[in-house]
Amino acid sequence: MTRTNSSVIGFIDLAMTTRNAGKITIVNKSINRLSGDFNTATQSIIREIHSIKQAQLATIAGLVHVNDKLKHLHAVSNATLAELKRQDAEAENLGDLKLFLIDVEDAVEEIKSMSKNFPEYAALLAEDLCNLLDFHGVHHGQFKRMDQDGIRWAKSVIQQVKELEWNLKENWR
Repeated sequence: MTRTNSSVIGFIDLAMTTRNAGKITIVNKSINRLSGDFNTATQSIIREIHSIKQAQLATIAGLVHVNDKLKHLHAVSNATLAELKRQDAEAENLGDLKLFLIDVEDAVEEIKSMSKNFPEYAALLAEDLCNLLDFHGVHHGQFKRMDQDGIRWAKSVIQQVKELEWNLKENWR
């Protein structure tokens, strides 16, 4: 019985080993299949990460492009603002010159009316007014932004000052 028991135990042991070997093979196949699935999933994740990286790079490139456009627009808007300020200052200067010529026109009329009673004093005032225009470099070219009638008016006022000075000097002598 010992031999038979040993044979039975050996036979059971062989059956168990075969059975366990089969199970190990199934487990190995499952592990290999899971390993393959894991590798496939890993490769898929790597592709997705690469795709996300490419999208981020494209987004950054787009942001750089937008930033460059914004810088350009900023420079253009600053240049436009500077030009508008320059034009506004020029218009303000022209307005000041118009007001000055209106005052000069009024002064010419006052000097003319004064010249009847005080010709010497009127001649002196006309000379001072003419010198004032010359000193400040006032000429009709400074009114070129006005319409044609405005330019003619400015030219006429300046000529009136010069003519008044000349006429009063001639009459006073």
